[in-house]
Amino acid sequence: MADKECRVGGHRYSDDGNVAFMRGVSPGAPPVPVESRKWHPVAQGWYKSLRMSGQSQWYEASDWATAWVAAEVLDRLYRYGFSATLLAEWNDMARGLLCTVGDRRRMRVELVRGEEIDDDENEAAEMLDVLRGELVSGGD
Repeated sequence: MADKECRVGGHRYSDDGNVAFMRGVSPGAPPVPVESRKWHPVAQGWYKSLRMSGQSQWYEASDWATAWVAAEVLDRLYRYGFSATLLAEWNDMARGLLCTVGDRRRMRVELVRGEEIDDDENEAAEMLDVLRGELVSGGD
């Protein structure tokens, strides 16, 4: 019998309450490209901050490549003047890299400083979300 799925808040949950998504195998932690010395200091600082940010633990080679391009865009914004289009593109790239707490919350990513992550608490919170969704939808 196929797993029954329901949608809650834009997420698909299987009948066991887990979020359903595709999984792939990563070849391991990718090398992190070093920032360009030619970049504006703001672009260098932003790029360096990604390495120190917790979300970068999940970055793959393509994420670091996106970060490199975003730093190039930020460099151009500072060197050649602000363009609304270029700034919007940079914002989209930064959002995709989960650079702000708001970006991470939208993706349901929580970074914890200096504490152990309680998997039981996380599972209970996810189950509550599923149950709330079922209550709202009438238990479909």
